Amino acid sequence: GINAEYGDKLIGNYCLNWNKRSIMYIPPWRICNGIQDCANNEDESEDTCTVTDQSQPSCKHVRTGQTVPIHDYVQCPTMLAREFIYCDDFRLNFINCSYNSHWKGGECEIYGYRSEILKVMICDPDWQVCDDGIDDRCFNLDGSCKVHKHRLCDGVVDCKDGIDENDSKCSHMSKIYHCKRKMGIKDALPIPHQWINDGIEDCVDGSDEKETTCGQNSTERAVLLREDAKCQNAFICPLGGFIELSDLCDGRDKCGNEQKICTLSRNTKRHDTPFVELEQSLIRKMSYCVQGIENILTLKQDKCIVKQFAFPEHDIFGLTPIDFNIPEAKQDCDFIYGESYVYTSCVNKCKNSTCLLETPPSYHDCPGQIEHRIGTIVDNSFLTFVTPLKNKMFIINHFVCDDKTKCIDHSKVCDLVQDCNDGSDEKHCTNHFACSSSQGSTLSKTYIPKSKLCDGVFDCMDLSDECNENCPKEILQSLYLKVISIGIGGLAFLANLLIVLKNIFYIRKCRTSGSLVNKAMIILISAGDFMIGLYLLLIAYEDLIVYSSSYCKRQLDWLVSNMCATIGVLSTIGSQMSLFAMTVLSMVRLHGIQGSLRVPGPINIVKVLKVLSIVLAIILVSTIIALLPLASRFEDYFVNGIWYPDELKLFVGTTKKEAMQPVLEAYYGRMKKTTLSWKLSIEMLSDMFSNDKEYKDYSKPRANLHFFGNDGVCLFKYFVTQDDPQKAFVWAILIVNFVCFLFISFSYIVIGLISKSSSNSVAGAQNNELNRRNKRMNRRIAIIILTDFCCWVPFIVVCGFHYFEIFDATTWYSLFSMLILPINSVINPFLYDDFLTTLLSTLPRLYRLMFSPVMEATRRVWNMVKGYMLPSQQQSGELENVDNAETAL
Repeated sequence: GINAEYGDKLIGNYCLNWNKRSIMYIPPWRICNGIQDCANNEDESEDTCTVTDQSQPSCKHVRTGQTVPIHDYVQCPTMLAREFIYCDDFRLNFINCSYNSHWKGGECEIYGYRSEILKVMICDPDWQVCDDGIDDRCFNLDGSCKVHKHRLCDGVVDCKDGIDENDSKCSHMSKIYHCKRKMGIKDALPIPHQWINDGIEDCVDGSDEKETTCGQNSTERAVLLREDAKCQNAFICPLGGFIELSDLCDGRDKCGNEQKICTLSRNTKRHDTPFVELEQSLIRKMSYCVQGIENILTLKQDKCIVKQFAFPEHDIFGLTPIDFNIPEAKQDCDFIYGESYVYTSCVNKCKNSTCLLETPPSYHDCPGQIEHRIGTIVDNSFLTFVTPLKNKMFIINHFVCDDKTKCIDHSKVCDLVQDCNDGSDEKHCTNHFACSSSQGSTLSKTYIPKSKLCDGVFDCMDLSDECNENCPKEILQSLYLKVISIGIGGLAFLANLLIVLKNIFYIRKCRTSGSLVNKAMIILISAGDFMIGLYLLLIAYEDLIVYSSSYCKRQLDWLVSNMCATIGVLSTIGSQMSLFAMTVLSMVRLHGIQGSLRVPGPINIVKVLKVLSIVLAIILVSTIIALLPLASRFEDYFVNGIWYPDELKLFVGTTKKEAMQPVLEAYYGRMKKTTLSWKLSIEMLSDMFSNDKEYKDYSKPRANLHFFGNDGVCLFKYFVTQDDPQKAFVWAILIVNFVCFLFISFSYIVIGLISKSSSNSVAGAQNNELNRRNKRMNRRIAIIILTDFCCWVPFIVVCGFHYFEIFDATTWYSLFSMLILPINSVINPFLYDDFLTTLLSTLPRLYRLMFSPVMEATRRVWNMVKGYMLPSQQQSGELENVDNAETAL
């Protein structure tokens, strides 16, 4: 016989009929039915109808009830008609089946055999074949469209109104985890979170229900293998037990007070703008309308009025209206929360917010959650419920979540905390900012007040509250700071490099100790200013090339980086070395002018060693000042914060030590009023987690926010407050710098006075020359004092204002680091050495020397051209004279 070809609608056998004249079709039910149809009896032969191998699938024949083997050509019918059924157990006709995409509807296990099933068998109660019944798990959406659960949220519209793709489950899909669903022929797709670990295998490989063992000892547990369930350390509950990191800070307490800990660590809280409620009545006043405060509204030409609130646009029998006082004019509801937000928006008194209460709750909503509910009728059409108060008053003060699983009080609506599982209590509110990382997640979303947007403090885990189109951030915020950084940095870098090289070359020619000290100090001043120029160029490079517009999202990487610390150390060494060298130089020059009548002593090894020791001392002190804040021994004073991995979910951005203290106290209980060390704080926080060795430990800090990472320009932290542990060190340096400025100013004033006095004692032409020299020197002294004054005095004054909290100068770091402090680095090369001024004065002469031959050659060429043109002009003049003579004749 010839088996029917696979893919044909018919299965069974073809064979010669009993008279051997033609080929006939034998449907499956007529094979092994005890009646011979084929001429050679192959449809009823012993080989065909006897089970000889116990491993071969078998069944009872649909007609005879005899046990018969299941052959390939009697399986997998593509038409569900009785003539195509071979086994009396309908499901056995479909084991080990494989269909092309035209017929395939899904796949599942049938009696333990992985098999494909037909499209027409899905959602048909008469044809259930899968062992787990997955082929019959279907939904009747709005009574108009029946669809299998695996056809929900698959990107293909199966219902006319698209309701299968807009179901509530579709808003909470897995992001990383994808699998091939049992019903349907699409490749791997995301699945709704509700399907994960729900006891039903929805994926072909069953991975949505597979578990593995994580943890050890008290935290050993079975974890589902899905996108956010990789083995991690767990949070140890204070009263015993544990929770997964993925469930930490999701808005729901699972083991005690972890939400309080999360609230303290993230500095978040529930917001509400309560009414002032009069006793035993339903009269409520907004805080603006309390007696006394309402006078403020009068000054604003506004007044309070009484509005009644029942339920918007619905007639509810027996409902007692609530009287409440609110301002008459429409309010900006961006900064009111909870019950006040609900009532104000629902009486149309919000400028930009709409009412969230659309339909009264159904009587059967939220079963078992609200005691003493009393049924009443709405619009004479359906039942709702009210809750009784004293004095026979009845109100509706519950908001029903969109998924109908939970009812919450109006005070918990639009209060920045997600109470509904589907987030519907916060989703449509206008008084918050939803952090980007929360969008589309089934876990509790993070909402912050609009007042916290762009305030310089991170509140969202993904930093979206500070990194958005309304507040973009770069290392150097403005174009003029970028230009200044490159301009001043480039000039300081080149000018001071020239001075350093020139003085290193000429220092060997010094013949007196005074000139040696002078050259050495000028080298140090220029080297320090060279470092400042290099600092500015490096900041410009990081800003324009490395980070650019991506800085905001990556700023923590920059602030804790070694590069930021290196640049900060470089600028500190440069500024301090330059200032100390200027101080020593002014001291040397003051001493020199006072003893000007003495003959300078020659250079010897002792004097060289003295100068060298001064140079080394300046470099050493400057380096100590720069490196001391980075020493681990002093981390309790100089570390500005700790950056924990985002996976820990406790802290947003970096956390300060004083912010960790209440978190530890909430976990461990009351503690002594003392400031814990960083080491102890980190250890105590780590002990809040399981710390299983084989998993990545997210309770260990990612990095320290070092002393120079307080701002993107990585400057020495000059701006400190009264509660800052670094204040003593910073103010000590500021005072030292100010004393150096005063000494430099005093020294050069005395030098100027002595020079003027000495010039007055000299008469004649020599006196005139001295006067000219003194004028030049006095101008230079005035510039030195003025630039030092403009550099340090305003800066120290601003530091004082910031310290006493007169104003916050933190945002001024960029201006001071790019313009105010480095200005001396550009001017000093011209004040302390004549090389650049001499070089600039020779530029005009150099210009003339270079271009005079070119100009002379150009003049000669021009004269030659004129010479060629001149004869033609003379000839034309002579011809004109001849014509005039002929006319005269």
